[in-house]
Amino acid sequence: MLAPPSNSLASTTVSKPKSAWKAPSIRMGTKGDVLPGLVNTLLGVKGVNPRFIRAGLGARRATLLLKVVIPAALAPIFSGMRVSRPPPSR
Repeated sequence: MLAPPSNSLASTTVSKPKSAWKAPSIRMGTKGDVLPGLVNTLLGVKGVNPRFIRAGLGARRATLLLKVVIPAALAPIFSGMRVSRPPPSR
């Protein structure tokens, strides 16, 4: 026979095990993890050859960013992502 439902708030809440909080903390990281990726991205964008930008002078700003600047800065962006990723958990 089933027990009657209780109206207590304590009986409806479920506590999460400590391991459940581990995954979100790994994904979010810390400022120290994000900084190398951000710095490499900014340096990669600033380091785009000005000739590339002059070549697309008639284009809109968004088009220039998507078609010229980001593809030219992909190598530093990916290296920054590689440096800033957390080590694999075991």
